[in-house]
Amino acid sequence: MRSEPAKPSLVCYAQPEKRKSQRVLQAFAQGCGGAMASTRDRALHPGAAAFYGVRPGWMHLWDQARGEARDWYYIDNAWFDAVREQHFRIARNAVQACTRTPSDGRRFNALGVQVQPWRVQGSRVLVMPQSAEFLATIGGAPDWTAQAVARVRQFTDRPIAVRRKNADTPIAADLEDAWIAVVHSSAAAVAALLHGVPVIATDPACALAPLATRFEDIESPHRPDDRVAWAERLADSQWTLDEMKAGLAWRSLHDH
Repeated sequence: MRSEPAKPSLVCYAQPEKRKSQRVLQAFAQGCGGAMASTRDRALHPGAAAFYGVRPGWMHLWDQARGEARDWYYIDNAWFDAVREQHFRIARNAVQACTRTPSDGRRFNALGVQVQPWRVQGSRVLVMPQSAEFLATIGGAPDWTAQAVARVRQFTDRPIAVRRKNADTPIAADLEDAWIAVVHSSAAAVAALLHGVPVIATDPACALAPLATRFEDIESPHRPDDRVAWAERLADSQWTLDEMKAGLAWRSLHDH
């Protein structure tokens, strides 16, 4: 009697109209023996689920994966601007994750990214919201910007500047006079921390949380000594497409 072929243990849900979504998820599927499906599907196929970002059009698939306690994987752009569109971060059962396994530092050192000394000057508070869509859906905080500004005002009278996603000015320019940056979970905070600017992060589950300052401590921000080790672990959580295809990302997610 002929046996049925084994079903894939993971299904990747790509946007049919987005070549980048298809390219990234196809690489991930290749590396783990997974299958491809569409974000237009009404329900999940059997197995774990992987997404390149989550938008309102397929929130129902993400909600189903979490509601049924399935394994799910969230893929997004690199943590570091120097390798955006070349590396992609991947988290298992989380929107963001930083491996807890100590790093040998090789992947981070290969990026050529510098960690600047902590800054002890700067006059303004830089508020950096993610997109309105992200904050309203995944972030669960549609009024985040106004709420963040109000919280800042409770603890300091420093001037406040709001840097919107996809701003025209380089982030380094906006950080130049920043005393502290405020985010929900934005990867822009990685640039701030590497630039030497302390960060407040309102999402306690984000990968930035271990280095974050509380609103109450805005005038005496947290400046921890382990930024390099943290950045090294972040670099170990992002992968090239070739590394995904070879299964390196998949094995790392399960080994760690």
